[in-house]
Amino acid sequence: MTENSYSHLLVDKRPDDGIAIMTLNRPEVLNALNAKARVEMYQAARELEADESVRAIVVTGTGRAFCAGQDLNETAELPVDGGSGMIGESWISEGSGPYEAFAYFPKPIVAAIHGYTTGDGMQTALLADIRVAADDLKMGMTEINVGIPCVWGSWIISRVSTPAVAAEVTLTGELLTAERAKNLGLVHRVVSRENHVQEAIEVAIKLASKPRAAMREHKKWMNEYFRKDLDYVRTRGLEIQDVVFGSGEPQRIMRSFVKEKVRPTEV
Repeated sequence: MTENSYSHLLVDKRPDDGIAIMTLNRPEVLNALNAKARVEMYQAARELEADESVRAIVVTGTGRAFCAGQDLNETAELPVDGGSGMIGESWISEGSGPYEAFAYFPKPIVAAIHGYTTGDGMQTALLADIRVAADDLKMGMTEINVGIPCVWGSWIISRVSTPAVAAEVTLTGELLTAERAKNLGLVHRVVSRENHVQEAIEVAIKLASKPRAAMREHKKWMNEYFRKDLDYVRTRGLEIQDVVFGSGEPQRIMRSFVKEKVRPTEV
């Protein structure tokens, strides 16, 4: 049963299987996230959290990419405020909604990722419990290429893999193949592009069949042990991004990318 109440998402509930599929649906911009898409992701997560018929979810994207990160058309136009704190406060508060909803989600999340999975897209994928990658995956934290410190990403990668991997991925801004991402512990399975969503669905159905109380409490425990870290990352992210966006450097770089129609993942 597909819900059509969202502009940038598709939500397909499958009560017979106990799962739901959340699909990012802005293929014309490689599912890049703008403000509305982030709000809808948060709202959909809350909706699925409250629905007792949903016991696990799959997150994926339409078209050639899972998610190519932030929508640079929007981020490039953030004003230069000279360090007043307003840029960081509004942007971090808005942008952290989906992260917090996924990080604290009380049910298993399986990400089916393919093509460009970069920046915000990679961070969203890493908040899933299990990641099934297509063999055409191009994964990376590319923020540094457009002048943005990778605060959330470095923390999430350190949690999922190691600080050494976080340093390499976030400082270089380079893309990883599916096999390289698997070798670094960033994805669990690599399958063909044609089969990765079905593979993720099968994993989600298996997770949905587990005892409900045990799964709920286990997920609660997994979420609890990094809640304090996430709060700290959010606070420091606000401070760091305020300094950088207050300088105007990221806006200048992103406007150049938008004008030349060059993806930061290709730099």
